[in-house]
Amino acid sequence: MQFKVPQNIDLEDKIIGPLTLIQFVYLMIGGAIFYIMFKAGNTALLVFVGIPAALIAVFLAFVKINDQPFSRFVVSLMSYMARPKQRVWHKEIELEGTPELQHVPKVVNKTPKPVAKAVEKSDLEKLAQILDTKGWSGLPKENTGEQKKN
Repeated sequence: MQFKVPQNIDLEDKIIGPLTLIQFVYLMIGGAIFYIMFKAGNTALLVFVGIPAALIAVFLAFVKINDQPFSRFVVSLMSYMARPKQRVWHKEIELEGTPELQHVPKVVNKTPKPVAKAVEKSDLEKLAQILDTKGWSGLPKENTGEQKKN
């Protein structure tokens, strides 16, 4: 039996015409705010609240920056603006409220250093032969693929 494997599963479904559900919700909210300000009859409210709300809704629904939705771009921008731009390293850490952690004794690891082993010429020759034969020299003759003669 053959089964059809879904393709492009990372794309959102188009619910209303060419719009996804989230795009439709953004446009509905922005359009509702614009309509309420328009019906209020106050030009200042329309200019300072209604039009910016409609433009933000259009940006959220349709604009992509570096193949990312505008909403994700705004969240990334806000987190970038909130984080400090410089990192400062302090050598000594001051632990407040935990006196038992302030005076932790340093543990000195006194393991002996390994003594360098003397390398003999025969060891180097074995290593060179293994490297030259790409590891095949160390195998028994039965495993190298040679046929036994009877």
